[in-house]
Parts: sequence; structure tokens; C-alpha cells
Amino acid sequence: MPTSKRRKKEEGILTIANPLGVLFGRTLQRFRGRTLDGPFNSEEMAHALGLKYPSYRLVETGASPLRPSRSLLIARKLQLEWSRVAQVLVAIQLLEEVNDSVESMRRRAAEVARQDIELAPLVSYPDSVWSAIQNGTPLSALAENPAIVSLMDPMEQFLSQAANLGFLQESSQPSTIWGRAIEGTPPYYLEFLHNQIISYKGMLPPRVNADHLAEFESQNRHRFRRIYGLLRDPEMLRVVTEEQGTTFDWPYLLFPTLEILAILVNPGKRHSSQKLLSIFKKGISDIWRAERPDLGEKDIESALGKVHVKVLDPGDPISDFFEYDMTAEKQAQLGSESKSFVMLNNLWMYELGGPRNTVIFVDNFSEKIQDPLFASSCSWDFTNALATRIEEKWLPELRQAELPPHYATLESG
Repeated sequence: MPTSKRRKKEEGILTIANPLGVLFGRTLQRFRGRTLDGPFNSEEMAHALGLKYPSYRLVETGASPLRPSRSLLIARKLQLEWSRVAQVLVAIQLLEEVNDSVESMRRRAAEVARQDIELAPLVSYPDSVWSAIQNGTPLSALAENPAIVSLMDPMEQFLSQAANLGFLQESSQPSTIWGRAIEGTPPYYLEFLHNQIISYKGMLPPRVNADHLAEFESQNRHRFRRIYGLLRDPEMLRVVTEEQGTTFDWPYLLFPTLEILAILVNPGKRHSSQKLLSIFKKGISDIWRAERPDLGEKDIESALGKVHVKVLDPGDPISDFFEYDMTAEKQAQLGSESKSFVMLNNLWMYELGGPRNTVIFVDNFSEKIQDPLFASSCSWDFTNALATRIEEKWLPELRQAELPPHYATLESG
């Protein structure tokens, strides 16, 4: 076994490379040159931490973990957020505990990601990183892996910002979310926010387009816990991958924080659920193979294992949600003469963590629809009603995956 891959534990050095340790060490090097006191060398850093110079150099290379008890000294020296530094050091220790095999460390990293949604991006690595570790790639080369390098800016931002305790919030009621979110906000800002809300009273709900939705997905991709779809035309499973692949590339499926992507479709061209699932999975995998050469087959297979497609029975009552009143933001009766009536084609529901929230986007996009296109977010009442009905459809799958329902109960249906 190459010495770059396995080293003696009694020397305080990891048995196999710890990617989070490598990332943290590389980021420490960057911070040393950016403090308010001016740049300083690794010898000065070692002295500040009470370490011998060779020991600190091992920390920066990722070869040796740093005890969490030194987190306060690091934060003080580099002007970082102490709680964030402590989080990372504890996570490094958690990965070190299972350094007997790459697979064990990989599973532990996924577990850490599920437990802390804000830390998740920093412990989510593609197959290329794990393969490099398995092959005994030297730490210096591992630090130059594109996936590790791409995480340096997020790691720097994470260590520099105060912890958001919102991820501990379990309630998805808007009032509770806002109550947690505005704690500590200067009163003047609250007055400004209040005036903004009053000014929008009575106006139509927020309108969106494909670019807005893509931006929403990009900004929150690590917060997504579950995503549900309700599609009027099964053909959209092909359209959203083949024709909209440059806008939506489904990266959140690759993150351990996402538990399930489940889509309900109306009966269409007599395709079975399994056939539609195969079409959808192939579309996503084709996008990744063309645009993500860093992904291995194991990455793709694991991510697509979260995807489920189910065909509705003809006349299923949940199809009533396609009939929508734009102004009232509620279900409308089919054939309504109201000018605000619209027949929806697609509904996408995102359950987020950190803090928990549920956001639904609806639109009437199809290949045949003519402008103007209607697309909007939804009121809380509509969101809550639809969320309950959608989740009821997936209770067997949630049971099998040991995922607790958020809206429906396991006893219902």
C-alpha cells in the first residue's frame, strides 16, 4: 500500500487522506495571507497555536487533524467565527474515526452532510475525489483536485460568517420561520421590511420565469431535502432534460442532503411508471456525462436512485390542482369564466432545510403553449393543501426509505 495513502496512527497522522482536512488546511494557508494584521508565515501560526512547526505543517497539508480545543486560538488569530471553526474541526474528527476504509469515510461524510445542512457542501465530494484517495494520491496532488479547489471559496465564506441556527428549526410554518429569522435584526430594518410588506398588500403574488426558478435552485441546492413534481403531461419528463438541460442540470441530486425526488404524472401515452422513470433518468445522466466529467458511474447511480416517477390513476382528485385561480391563489372550477382562471401544466414543490420551508412553483408551460406564459409561486394555504395531498401519494416510498412525512401521516391512506 503506498505510503502516501496509509500512515501510522501512532504518529497522529490519518490512515487514509481526509478530504475535509485537506480542504481546511488549504484554506488556512489562504487565510494566513489575508488577516487584518497582514500576512504571516506558518511558523508564526504554529506559535500562536502552541504547536511545533512540523506539527502545524502537517495540519496545513491535511496529514494530521487539529484538535477542536484549538478552535478558539485559530479563530482569534485569523479573525474567523469560532463556532464555524469548531464545527469543521469536529467534522474532521468524525471522518478520522472511520479512516480504516474509503467507503466508511464516504458514508460518514454523507451522514455529516445530512445532519448539518450548512456544512453539507463542504463534505460532499464527487467520485473523482474518493477514487483519488483510494488510489493513494499524494496529499499535495489531492489538494489540487478541481473538486477540492472549487470548495475553497465556500469554506472561506463558511468560516467567516456567524452560524445560522435556523437549521435547528423544525416547524415549516411561515410565522415561526420569520420569528427565528429576525432575531437580532436591528429594529430599523424591521420597520423597513414592514413597510415593504404593506406596499405589496393586495398585489398579485410573485411571478417567475424559467431563469428565476433556475436561480432559486442554484442558490438553494444544498438546502433541498425533498422535491416533488406534479405534471399534467408525461412528455415534460423528456422536455425538462433534453430541451431544458442547459437551464436545469439537477445538481442537487448529487448532494446527500436531498432525500427524494418524486414526480406524479397524468396518464399519457400509456407509458408505465417504470418506462417514464427510465426516460427521465436517462435524460439526467446524459446531461451529467456531457457536462460533468468529474462524476463517476457510482456518483450517477447513487444520485438517480433517489428519483421516483408514478403515473396517476385516471380521474385522480389531485389533478384538480391543475385548475388554478391566479388572483385568489387557489383551486378553480374547470370551465370557470373568471379572467383569472388558468389551467396549470406543472407544479414543483421544494422542501428546504436551514430553516425548514416549503416553496411551490406552478406554471402552464408546455411545448404547445403560446405566450404569455403564466408562472408563479403560491400562497401558504395552497402550498399546505397540495403538500399534504402529494405526500400521501408517496407514503409507501417514504416508509421504505425510512423518511418521516412532514404533512401527511404514516397512518393515513
